[in-house]
Amino acid sequence: GYLNNLIIKGSNFTENTAITRGGAVSLSNTDLKIGSLLTSEMRLNSVNLNGGAIFLGSKIQSFTVDGLRASNNSANAGSVVYSESPNNSFSGLTLDFNSANSKGTLYLSGQNSS
Repeated sequence: GYLNNLIIKGSNFTENTAITRGGAVSLSNTDLKIGSLLTSEMRLNSVNLNGGAIFLGSKIQSFTVDGLRASNNSANAGSVVYSESPNNSFSGLTLDFNSANSKGTLYLSGQNSS
């Protein structure tokens, strides 16, 4: 389906697991115009493949993460965020003790990430 605007604010995601994408939040096949994750916490989330805490698929036009505290998340690639979205914005992040086998804490394959 198509979503115009998604806002996740003031949320805690703790000890979630997934097999392939996004231990806590996975927006893999969602047509989304604008998405935001604001003043939230993600701890102890894990996935076997991509995005220990968050996976953002290529159909997301724009996604903003602001004021995220992420700790002890793990993934094969992108321990906190794995994004295929073309436009990402990150600010006010606190990232502690996250682990990935490859491609680091934030893996951004989109073209215009900042």
